[in-house]
Amino acid sequence: VPAILTYPDQKDSFIYYKIKITNDIFPAYEITKRYSEFVTLHEQLARNHPSLKLPSLPGWPLSPIILEKYFFGNLDENRLRKRQHQLEVYLNALLKFLNPKPIREIVKFIKQKEKK
Repeated sequence: VPAILTYPDQKDSFIYYKIKITNDIFPAYEITKRYSEFVTLHEQLARNHPSLKLPSLPGWPLSPIILEKYFFGNLDENRLRKRQHQLEVYLNALLKFLNPKPIREIVKFIKQKEKK
């Protein structure tokens, strides 16, 4: 996960994580995702593929990291870097599920463009 991007909004700033993927299915592919999109993916995978041993999604369900956002703000650089690393580990673990048969939700997550 090489970069964290913030997009100022009228009320708040949105945090996007820029992710570079290199594997057999997506060579040199780059995506930009919000944390909430990781949550949605994780919930879909748990619901649609209950036999998969999913890795833990950092900060989900409501952990101290999530609660910290509401007490200290969501733009704390140390917290963002920590989450950035955790999401990279999480995504790399999910990419292992793409072999031998791709899982539709993971492929869609990677191919879907960001929503601003």
